[in-house]
Amino acid sequence: MHLGSRRREVLLFLLALILPSAMLVGFGLRMIAQERQLAEERVADEWLTAVGQIRQQLLDGLESIKYAELAAVASETGRIRERAYLNPEVRLISALDGGRVVLPWEETVGPRASDGLADRPFAGWIRQGELAEFRRGDYRTAIESYRRALDLGRQPVQSGHAMLGLARVLAHAQRDEESMAQYRRVLGLAWSVTDEQGTPLALYAATRLLDARLEQRQILDRLDAAIREPGWIAPGTAHMVRDLVENLIETSTEPRVANEARALLGPLGEEISAAEAALDLQREFPSLGVLHPELSTGTARSLWVPDAEGTWLVSSAALPGANSSVVVAVDANAMLVQLQDSTLWPAGQVGQVRTRTSDDASGLLLGAALPGLEVTFQGNGDGGDGWKVQRSFYAITLLLVLTGTFFGAFLVWRDVRRELRLADLRSQFVSSVSHELKTPLTSIRMFAETLQTREQADPATRAEYLGTIVGESERLTRLLNNVLDLSRIEQDRMVYRPRPTSIGDVTRRAVRALEYPLQQEGFSLDITGEEELPPVSVDPDALEQAILNLLTNAMKYSGDSRQIDLRLALEDGHAVIEVTDHGTGIAPHELERLTEKFYRVPTAENRNVPGTGLGLTLVDHMATAHGGELHVRSLIGEGSSFAIRLPLVDAT
Repeated sequence: MHLGSRRREVLLFLLALILPSAMLVGFGLRMIAQERQLAEERVADEWLTAVGQIRQQLLDGLESIKYAELAAVASETGRIRERAYLNPEVRLISALDGGRVVLPWEETVGPRASDGLADRPFAGWIRQGELAEFRRGDYRTAIESYRRALDLGRQPVQSGHAMLGLARVLAHAQRDEESMAQYRRVLGLAWSVTDEQGTPLALYAATRLLDARLEQRQILDRLDAAIREPGWIAPGTAHMVRDLVENLIETSTEPRVANEARALLGPLGEEISAAEAALDLQREFPSLGVLHPELSTGTARSLWVPDAEGTWLVSSAALPGANSSVVVAVDANAMLVQLQDSTLWPAGQVGQVRTRTSDDASGLLLGAALPGLEVTFQGNGDGGDGWKVQRSFYAITLLLVLTGTFFGAFLVWRDVRRELRLADLRSQFVSSVSHELKTPLTSIRMFAETLQTREQADPATRAEYLGTIVGESERLTRLLNNVLDLSRIEQDRMVYRPRPTSIGDVTRRAVRALEYPLQQEGFSLDITGEEELPPVSVDPDALEQAILNLLTNAMKYSGDSRQIDLRLALEDGHAVIEVTDHGTGIAPHELERLTEKFYRVPTAENRNVPGTGLGLTLVDHMATAHGGELHVRSLIGEGSSFAIRLPLVDAT
């Protein structure tokens, strides 16, 4: 009835606690989902608003730059060639010719190798010198022909071409000093005097002079001036200049010249990168979709497209007041980085404007005027820090509710298990006590009835029967004393009356009380130790009962052994009473539970041994109450040792 009532209480508790908790968790999860959905919708609206504002800001900046540059180029077309841009973000402005980008160095004006080279008789002498030099190896005739051409040259490009040929053939004729003199003259020519490929003739002379380790300072100055001169350098020319600079670094005998040449590599690398990017734009321009029909009517179109590398933003427009159009390229990074610190981003969000790639298209497009550009937000889109705090609050609340629920369930489960275990132990205790009471009562009645029917029994038999009756009575008394002591302990009414007591006297009384049972069961009790131990402050009756409990246990669990040792000793200011059997022993993991009330080690051997599970509980309580302790040592198959340690009266 008790267990059933307990189960009903547990069930009611679980229903009262778990059901409301489950409902609260369900409502909480639903509220979290709704709040999250609203937060995501709010953030999405903020993103769309921010994208529109960013698009307008970026377009305004790009269009402002473009029209400012268009106005400047319309008033002075030389700006394209001279690379004289108003805005530092502009990387290229080039003319459009039938949909083709005409790069600035392709428009370069000035004398070229093709200009004047066909004039007669200059061209004839050049032709004659080349035939003598390359076909017949007649250097003398070649030298004379190039000299005649040099005398006839009226333009710098003609003179430069003739001097370059003369220097070359003089070198073949082993006339090195004359050859180097001609190369020095070519080195002094203007940068605009080029060959058919647009390469300045001075670079060829510089190459020959550097090979001869001559004029390194002059060559360095010419290269430095060429790099720093406003305008574009053709890619082929730029690569040739870089080779010369690297040659100077490796071969220069003057550390200062080498260091100055090394300083030119940075600006030169930028020139080469810009020129190659311009070439890439020229190749891919038809596929960008920037060119459109409105250009033919002189109407500009607000359209900015990233190039293939995503480094430039490209747009085309008609020049104001002219029947021509240009393409404008702006540094994408310079424009987009300006938006990183913009105040247009939603609160709590960090964004980035970038070129959309095929591998990652997770951002929001900026619109038709800026195809290929997208905005990505690094936030989670869940409402920012405010939602995070709210979500954390909900999560912590639910966690606390669930924790409380499971903790309460655990406590109930633990209490139920403990109650069931105690109920089982009590049931075993009642059964054991009933058996323990029945056995001595049966013996007492049997021997008393025997004496009653055999009144003329011999004195020895009568003495034996009376001894049995007395022994069983004492056994019954000990059992009842244990039960009564446990009841007093549980009700906190156990009272000890300690006084200075002789350990030897109490031990001898306990041994005498068990003398008959020991003799009857064939046990040999070996007593060793101090004859006269100092007194201890203890309740003598309680101590005697404790010794009797230890000796009784030793008899029960000795197995086939019939040897029990009782040792009295002094150790560290304590009197020690130790009882040792040589029986079955106790497993190590069972030792800590030996003093629990009603507990008995659950082994097959112990099931056949009568007992109540109270003896060691009472011994431990007595020792602790007198300032001492109970020590247990045991090995399986070798026996157990139980020692009561009590402080001496004069111990400090």
